[in-house]
Amino acid sequence: MGLLYPFPATEEEVDRIDQTDSSITLKTYGLPIIFWGYLSAFLVVLGAMVLAIKAPLLTMLMSEDQINRLIAYVVLATLIAIPAGALMAFFYEKWLIKSSTTLIVQHRIFFLPLYKRTYKLDSKTPFIVDHFLDSPNIAKIEKDPKMRAFENQGHFLLRAHLENKKFIDLDRHSRKADLVKIKELLSKY
Repeated sequence: MGLLYPFPATEEEVDRIDQTDSSITLKTYGLPIIFWGYLSAFLVVLGAMVLAIKAPLLTMLMSEDQINRLIAYVVLATLIAIPAGALMAFFYEKWLIKSSTTLIVQHRIFFLPLYKRTYKLDSKTPFIVDHFLDSPNIAKIEKDPKMRAFENQGHFLLRAHLENKKFIDLDRHSRKADLVKIKELLSKY
């Protein structure tokens, strides 16, 4: 998540952190402003498509042939679902709520809770940051200094150690320092 929806890394980011005496809530940031430009361009293209197919679509909806009506309803549902799904991505938030040995992971869309999961943490070492490199490329294998910029560096995972000896992934990021700061913030409570 940290690649598109980053969590705050310091206590100074008060608009995305809620602290009480016994708990802390970290809320992800939204997508960068450039993505809103992409969304508006996408919606303009989709609107042009709707205008282009409006007359044939209405004809198919009024048709007495059931197959034509079914196709028209599927196209109409698709034209509604695509922009709705895109808007959901822009109004998505992930919350981490930590209190003592309890961690709540909550996913929200349009500021409404969509999915919530409560975990019991292992009190000894609840959070760790792991490096993950799924497949090194040729530049990484050959270690050529001229190819350093092209090496696959992988990414880092912030993981929580649960009471039942399992791990859950909380966040991922290309910078280890940011995940370490988030780990330290969560470990205070």
